[in-house]
Amino acid sequence: SSAATPPATATLPPTFAATSSPLAAKANEQMSNLILWRDPLRSAVTFAVGNCIFAIALFGPWTAPTVFGTITFYTIILTWSLAMLGRAVLALGRHAALDAPLEALGVSVIAAMPQPLHPHGELIPAEAAADAAKQVAAVINSLFSALKRAGTSGSPACTLVTLAAAFTLKTAGGFIGAIPFLWMLFLCLFSLPRTSELYGARLLQTIDTLRRLFVDKKERAISVVRIEAMRFLPKEVLDKLGMSNLRGE
Repeated sequence: SSAATPPATATLPPTFAATSSPLAAKANEQMSNLILWRDPLRSAVTFAVGNCIFAIALFGPWTAPTVFGTITFYTIILTWSLAMLGRAVLALGRHAALDAPLEALGVSVIAAMPQPLHPHGELIPAEAAADAAKQVAAVINSLFSALKRAGTSGSPACTLVTLAAAFTLKTAGGFIGAIPFLWMLFLCLFSLPRTSELYGARLLQTIDTLRRLFVDKKERAISVVRIEAMRFLPKEVLDKLGMSNLRGE
């Protein structure tokens, strides 16, 4: 009896497995948990917000520069107002001899803020950017290796899938812009890994069953064709092969 097929476990691509810093490892873990729906609430909120952004960008009256400019404009107004309010409160605190408690409160508030919002915080740390660049390069190299495999006869299935995907992009590329294409990638990112985790083993088992059924029927058909072809051989040849019974004589 054949061994039971182990359940499939969806993970990030192998290129994301090797990380050179704890920050990159933590980011990879968070990304994996997000797209695999380990925290359903966070994944659902991210999925909903992402779809809203793409829908607004695609169907709304705003362009990307308009949205970026609007967000920047109101963010600067809000942060400037909060900064001026904080200075005014500190100035009043000095007159009321409350400057020390207010400064301690300000330090506590800053410490509780995310790292990028600190006075000297960075939005993208150089270490994380370097790790991200290495991972992007690894993903691109993996895709390039897959294309090279598809261009050879080493994996017919890979060749057929790549040809189908390329033909689809070639045909529908003129009707799909950049934003719809990115939206499709976003939907695939949040659906395919989880689907593979839940139904990957069952799907592979079904494909293997169909493959075996096809191979068995093909071998039977080949055997029938060979037997029918041998019926037309001369009797002397069939006698030498010990198959004279094929002529029904």
